[in-house]
Amino acid sequence: MRREGMSAAVQYAAAARAWAEAIRKDSTHANELFDHLRALGRRLRQTPTGRNSLISFLEDGDPAIRLWAAFDVLSFAEDKAIPVLEALRVSPGLEAVSAKWTLRQFLKGKLEID
Repeated sequence: MRREGMSAAVQYAAAARAWAEAIRKDSTHANELFDHLRALGRRLRQTPTGRNSLISFLEDGDPAIRLWAAFDVLSFAEDKAIPVLEALRVSPGLEAVSAKWTLRQFLKGKLEID
């Protein structure tokens, strides 16, 4: 998934799409993508440009990208992330389950973002 010349934001979106595909077919690959997405999210959260990219992903047409972005945005703009997670929570698909548990753990103060 790492490609020279690809920005971290482009890599993040591509990895989120690949994760959504892998989670349905290949749990080992999905776990690798999970780790890669966590690393990319940490990297994006470190700069204003990266944070802006994450915020823009909250409106992406792909629910997996919105899910991952909402997770990362929780660390610096929960008011923007929570509505996205709430909408995903009641949507069809595996993203709904992840959104439900992400939101539940965050509201309990038990979600580890870093």
